[in-house]
Amino acid sequence: MKKMVISFTAGFVLILIGSVIALMGLGVYSDMNNFGSFSWRPLGLTVFRYEAMAEGGHLLHFGLGLLLIALLGGFVNSSLSAVLHKAFSEGTGR
Repeated sequence: MKKMVISFTAGFVLILIGSVIALMGLGVYSDMNNFGSFSWRPLGLTVFRYEAMAEGGHLLHFGLGLLLIALLGGFVNSSLSAVLHKAFSEGTGR
């Protein structure tokens, strides 16, 4: 059980940090190319919203959808960890 919690936490944190960095890069790219305002809302939850301002600035908003992506990443990481642990422990005879 302890391995599952550790692998879930590691997956959650890594996916969260990676998503924030990627979405901040998207915001900078959008600002450099003078994109209009847009948002990304899968399943109705706001993950990312970019708002262009009149004076060349912009606003970035991160929503609760970002946490949902991180939770799914943690779940997938802990599930794969359990499957791999079971496969390798059966092969060694333990």
